[in-house]
Amino acid sequence: SDSPPYLTFADRVLQSDAPNFNLNNPVEMTVVETGGKTLVYVAGFFSNGFSLFEIAPGGSFIWLADFDDDNSNNLLNGALGLTSVKLGATSYVFATGGNDDSIMAYQVDSTTGNLIRMATVTGGNFTAFDRPWGLEAITIGNQIYLYAACENGDAIVSFRFDGTAFHDRTDYQALGLNAVRELTVTQVGDTTLL
Repeated sequence: SDSPPYLTFADRVLQSDAPNFNLNNPVEMTVVETGGKTLVYVAGFFSNGFSLFEIAPGGSFIWLADFDDDNSNNLLNGALGLTSVKLGATSYVFATGGNDDSIMAYQVDSTTGNLIRMATVTGGNFTAFDRPWGLEAITIGNQIYLYAACENGDAIVSFRFDGTAFHDRTDYQALGLNAVRELTVTQVGDTTLL
């Protein structure tokens, strides 16, 4: 056809649609395809958590669950970043609690899309790992490598994740990373670029 492709409105979800949605000041989202479903996880900064929706045929959103900061297991105060990656047949979602200086790792239940918390890493006394914001994850072999842009730390912090725990933390600090919030990872041939 000679006509350009057009976007067609499908659906929207507002924080005011339901009081339990974690969509107050949505900052980041990630999409996971599993069990024949397309799932969208959306982080709400002021909600201190994120919401899970399934995208139905035709593009409408179906609410499935909310995940909240509970000050012990889910350190999502100031939820800022979300990313997802698949390792083998298993999907994972990673979320940041910017005000908790934390990253949470979850395994996605392939039937329901609900999340099983696997591990948490927090900044503690590490000056670079301060207010993680943007996240990217890639798989190399049978490991996941996670990169976090840390706004107040002026750094990119990386971790290796083996499916159950975080390992091998490395900090990258440089003059050009002042107040870094976002990053992206791409692969060109055998080379991974950040």
